[in-house]
Amino acid sequence: MTYLGIGNREWDREWFIKEWVLLINLLFLLNMFNTQFTIHNSQFTIMQQKRLNLTLLCLLSTTSYCSSAADIWVDAANGDDSRDGLSAATALRTLQAAASRATPGTSVLMQPGIYRETVKAANSGTAPSPIIYRAAQGASTAIIRGSETVANWTPLTDNAIGLPAGIDPNNIVWADLSAWGLTTAPRFVMQLDAAGNVQARLPLAHEPDWQVQTQWKYHEFWWTADGGAAVAECDPLSDKSPASCDKASRSLTQLIDQRDDTAPAGIEPGNLTTLGNITGATLVAMDTFQGDYVFRRTITAHDVGAGQITVDRDAARNSANNQGLGLGSKYYVENHPALLDNPGEYWFDVTTGRLYLWPLTPELQSVEISRRDTGWDLTGLSYQTLDGVALEFFNGKAITIQNNHLQSSYGNQLLNLRVRYANQGLFAEQVLTASSSADSVIQDLVLANTEIGYMDNEGIYLGSQWDNEAEPALFIRAPITNTWIKNNELHHFGYRAQQEEWAGLEFRFADHLRFEDNHVHHVAQHGVRFNESVIQGDKGFGFARSDIKTGTILLKNNLIEHTCQLVGDCGAVTFLGTPPQRHVFRDVLLTGNTFRYTYGWSYAAEQRRRWEAGYFGFGLYLDDASGIHAHRNLAYNNSWAGFFLVQHWRDGEIILSNNLLANAVKGISIWNPSDLDTQGSVNTQIVNNLIVNNEDFGIEHTVQPDDTQSQINHNLYYANGWGAGAKAGAMNVVSGDAYQRWADIQANSGWEANGTGDAPAFFSYDYQAQRQYGDNSVLDFELKRGSAAIELGTAALPLSLQTLLEQFAIQDIPQQGAVWDIGPFEYSESHQPLLSQGLAIDVTTLQPRDSAAQFMGFVTTGFVTTSLGQRGNKLTVSPTDNIKVVAEVRADPNDVGQQGELLLVAAYTALDSDTVWYFVRQDTNWVAWDGQLTTLSSAAEIVPNLPKQFELFNEPPIEIAVYEGQLNLPGYFTIYVGYYLSSGVLVFNGQQPIEFTVQ
Repeated sequence: MTYLGIGNREWDREWFIKEWVLLINLLFLLNMFNTQFTIHNSQFTIMQQKRLNLTLLCLLSTTSYCSSAADIWVDAANGDDSRDGLSAATALRTLQAAASRATPGTSVLMQPGIYRETVKAANSGTAPSPIIYRAAQGASTAIIRGSETVANWTPLTDNAIGLPAGIDPNNIVWADLSAWGLTTAPRFVMQLDAAGNVQARLPLAHEPDWQVQTQWKYHEFWWTADGGAAVAECDPLSDKSPASCDKASRSLTQLIDQRDDTAPAGIEPGNLTTLGNITGATLVAMDTFQGDYVFRRTITAHDVGAGQITVDRDAARNSANNQGLGLGSKYYVENHPALLDNPGEYWFDVTTGRLYLWPLTPELQSVEISRRDTGWDLTGLSYQTLDGVALEFFNGKAITIQNNHLQSSYGNQLLNLRVRYANQGLFAEQVLTASSSADSVIQDLVLANTEIGYMDNEGIYLGSQWDNEAEPALFIRAPITNTWIKNNELHHFGYRAQQEEWAGLEFRFADHLRFEDNHVHHVAQHGVRFNESVIQGDKGFGFARSDIKTGTILLKNNLIEHTCQLVGDCGAVTFLGTPPQRHVFRDVLLTGNTFRYTYGWSYAAEQRRRWEAGYFGFGLYLDDASGIHAHRNLAYNNSWAGFFLVQHWRDGEIILSNNLLANAVKGISIWNPSDLDTQGSVNTQIVNNLIVNNEDFGIEHTVQPDDTQSQINHNLYYANGWGAGAKAGAMNVVSGDAYQRWADIQANSGWEANGTGDAPAFFSYDYQAQRQYGDNSVLDFELKRGSAAIELGTAALPLSLQTLLEQFAIQDIPQQGAVWDIGPFEYSESHQPLLSQGLAIDVTTLQPRDSAAQFMGFVTTGFVTTSLGQRGNKLTVSPTDNIKVVAEVRADPNDVGQQGELLLVAAYTALDSDTVWYFVRQDTNWVAWDGQLTTLSSAAEIVPNLPKQFELFNEPPIEIAVYEGQLNLPGYFTIYVGYYLSSGVLVFNGQQPIEFTVQ
């Protein structure tokens, strides 16, 4: 008699088989009839039934690896794949061995160490019993690497490979990687320190040896081409036709450069006549028109004397006939031995499989070279959980799900991961055809609490394909649906992308996707892009909701910043459509997000006098797209526009409500060519927005005055039009009138019957400083007492917006009055710092005096999204916090008009001391003070008439920025603020000074 041990019971094998064969037949019939059934109160889909069948067959198997769902231990340093893996003492060595044995309910526990492998599980889990892979000793202690170290480096003894003239071959070492089977250069050659941390990513040999001085001008120190097929004969900076004067010299396949660049200062000398023959190298070049495409091509010919190269494929911008190479194309060349001239550079000879390196340090044993393409392959697998794993140094995809039309993936969860240095971070693609089964889908994918960084292409790509290149008419269902991406740090994407135009995070035909609480930063091009919808309808606009087959997308409480650092015409968040059947999205809500520091500068655009001195970046970019609701977002410190709507924006709903748009050339820019003015808007509402401090216009638009389906009302315009542009001000109608003030809009148009042009009164906002690119001031946009935004919004939010908030179960900010306030925040009296009565003293007699002066002070760390860091008195902050200490003085009415001096005094006590040190501010410096009232020095210039506006646009009361920045001085601080009258009376906030602690 043969027995199988299951739980604590033993079963007769023959009896067991007889009992289970009935259930297996039942499962087969259920599959045949495409039905669902319930086991233990859990709903199973058809694919889940199939996976259950496999599990049952495993139970009948005599293979112990298949039958066990116990924990499996893995130890890269001390394990052995011949063991059972059932304890830490008998751990396996490789993850693949564990993944081959894991069955539903298995937890694979990874001991700390380096696992050099690609992992592909043999089995799926189930919804109630997923397979879990967990770092046993905490996040990132188990590291999966796609790289290897090399034990044998050989010194190069002669220049047989074609090094640049003057380079000593003894500087170079080489390693034989021919056994690895690489067909291209390893993507990563990494120098690690003694602790195993990345010290540097070593670059392919390249020229020029360029640097990045300004992070949003990434290509500034690349070389500049003289032309394409020929040297251009014009200078766009001075020519009357800057966009096209050199058109005859452009090319699809050639680039010419004969002269060293003279600017910017510090650019490396050289050009295509100075390098020797670099045929076989790679050209990386920006397009000549406006610098929004990047071409990566192999050089097939090089006329060194003429300084001209020819590449293997056309470099076309946007269309086949648009020649992309020419005058002003910023470029560099790489991956050729004639460019190997600096420590840290390498070249890979594909023919011999040798890698040549000029070492950065002598520690060659700490050099990691990427060998494997893929880290973790989840293709065709379901209910796999990766928890706490680190993946790094892969030539291709760190994590991939590439399902064909017969495969599916359900319920995979990626939690607490650290994914760095690959071509792509998470790549998921589902293919469907007419013959696909009903469950061929990627569904319920979760990515949470994870870092993905330093990807040459996308950090995340979710894409779908179906018949005839995803033709809308052949759409069956959303191939990827129910995705949740939450609380991740996603950064440094796309700086070495293979695509010519791309995004850091790309979602194609997104459906039922939630993107919440993520921090996206430092992206070469678009930050987050949603690429096309699917419409099955014969109209060009005004589609029924049922016509739009994909959608239900939520972006909530994300910080998206420092994007578009390599190219122009680019957004922090972009929705890209393709009319007539891929451009209107369904049920899309963006709320609580911050879009900032998106500048989109390019040299080519600057030289051709395009846009704003070459800057063309946007916070939210609707590029031939509509069907978007944007509510309570902050868009500031973007170059061209906070929100930019272009082309077919009329064709679906556009709701822009209660947003803040500041510090751009235009707060909101809406544009389309006149030939698209063929119908009114479906439903456009621009209401309750704070539009402040924009260089040219608060709003520039192409909304037709007689468009009854468009509403522009209840917006606040303040301090717009400070630039030198003609007729700059509150609003400009393209090919129409410009209105310099809000009152002009109200008086001369049908818009803004209930808007305002008065001051919004923020807690912390320096209008002048915010007009500079890259300003990093502490900003606190909540409304203070006296704000003109209070009680001036609409009585109700737009109806479709209310519906979406309910659909996504979002509780909006409680309405405080009869109508909404304008902007992202509702005024709250409970959030206001308390006013305290001032103290007055005669400095000469030290006798008290009566005073009606009032003081208020607070410390703020500002807003990142619509959530405040900290604000108040008696806060505790860290030395790394950016803080702003703000004081407000309401002078005694009897003192107004007198001559006086403002005084700022700080008392500081170290955490471990009782000694109090006093300082007084003189201009912008803090100097020691002896504590004697008679020796006080003024903290600012004499004020001839109190109150004085110390910061531009501030209204009385006087607002004083006491301190701003990090304060790396642990201890206790007390700030006294006051004014000293010529009569000898000192009035200050003695009853309630500003107090805070740094620790």
